[in-house]
Amino acid sequence: MSISKENETPEEEQVMELADALQYYVDEGFPPEGFVVRYTFGEPSVNQESHPVWERLKLVAAGKDMNLQRRVLLFKEKSFTQYEMVWMGHHKLLVDTTNSVCELVENITKELDLQPTFTFGFLGSNPPPVEEVESEEADDDLF
Repeated sequence: MSISKENETPEEEQVMELADALQYYVDEGFPPEGFVVRYTFGEPSVNQESHPVWERLKLVAAGKDMNLQRRVLLFKEKSFTQYEMVWMGHHKLLVDTTNSVCELVENITKELDLQPTFTFGFLGSNPPPVEEVESEEADDDLF
């Protein structure tokens, strides 16, 4: 009997709401101290600093007290422009600030007919400890 992938059910992606993810880290004793959002644009016109998205993102960053970085990357002879926005503040403000920033950027990109990819991450200086179990498993592999 052969095993066929056709009969397998696809694994569902686990999606967690931002507020739930934040609460998980708070409950674990590791409240995030901020967040980073990164927008990556594949449209060649965005590579130029003169593109209006750059000026508009600067306004969003200034209005939300965020650090904004811009970089152009070359990958397989194609250029990508990344805008990385970092916000640091109390975790109780994180969800509202994130939603507000994302809504503003979404409106800008729709108006300019751009379709960036989006990456989000929490920031903090107190990461959860590595489990001791992982260390013990690594020691067992030595013998």
